[in-house]
Amino acid sequence: ADHATLLWVLVRFGDWREVERSGPLDGAVRLRDPAYSRFSWEAARLFMLANQAAYAPHLQLQQDVVAAQRSLQAAFNSIPEDTKTKPGPGNGIYSSHNHAVSSIVKRVADARVLLLRNMTDEAVSELELAVDMQDNLTYMEPPYVHAPVRQCLGRVLLVAGRLGEAEAVYRQDLKQYPLNGWSLLGLSQTLQRQERHEEASEFESQQALAWSAADVVIESSCPAFEKTKYMHEPDHLPTVNSGMSRK
Repeated sequence: ADHATLLWVLVRFGDWREVERSGPLDGAVRLRDPAYSRFSWEAARLFMLANQAAYAPHLQLQQDVVAAQRSLQAAFNSIPEDTKTKPGPGNGIYSSHNHAVSSIVKRVADARVLLLRNMTDEAVSELELAVDMQDNLTYMEPPYVHAPVRQCLGRVLLVAGRLGEAEAVYRQDLKQYPLNGWSLLGLSQTLQRQERHEEASEFESQQALAWSAADVVIESSCPAFEKTKYMHEPDHLPTVNSGMSRK
């Protein structure tokens, strides 16, 4: 589970260099949930390849994305159904929720691939389904899913120019997770695009405060969906081996 958690943090920030370095753990490492760990690696790798293909859409990377999507499906198929436990609604608080979480992540990953193919409406539909699934998870602290899906849905809507919808999504995320810097950024960007500059400046100030102690700067509420030039840099090989082991 810890390996998977690390991967989701790296994906959330779009840190593909560290994603690649992490790799899938080999069989010598004992994991509590090896199937979920493998799924997490395949999902992280798919996000990485899709963002590279968005930056430089040549045939080899397109083929790599298709292969990675198949690997992700195979990894998902290996995750057993969640066991229902008590107490709590749904599967209960003692269930791993690995299958439920993987179902959500897979929809988000599929949405990223749809965006790569310029199928924005279809990607939005996948993300909306993922949002509904996330909202219906059993309450847990910290939440079972590494990041609110609304933050990526809002970004997709913003980029697509569907500004009213993006604003509603970000406001709902801020209602659920007050003052979170990700949706404060997305909302301020959305309001700026609507030329509502006075409102936007208010949220920009809140966003600056939310990130005042951070050692990174974000420019998107969903870095996992942004293009990346990593892997196209001169000192790096152009492909990733899905079977590589951690070094």
